Amino acid sequence: MPTKTLFRTTAGLFALAAATVFTWWAWLGRDTTVTLDPATGDYSGPYTTAQVAGAVLTPSPGGSRRCPCSRRIRHPTRLL
Repeated sequence: MPTKTLFRTTAGLFALAAATVFTWWAWLGRDTTVTLDPATGDYSGPYTTAQVAGAVLTPSPGGSRRCPCSRRIRHPTRLL
């Protein structure tokens, strides 16, 4: 693998990892509260459905760009 490609791939992986950690921290990491329902005695939390949905639906940086490895994978329609 050429040095430039290796550097770009490694930098992209580190950027994706940093974006993942930041997304987790922004949506889920700061919430540590657990709620007790006095009527039933059930605990809930610390995350709500909206928080988890927001974390999952947050777009990744460069998500619309193609992965460098996808150039090596043949598209099924090209095989016909």
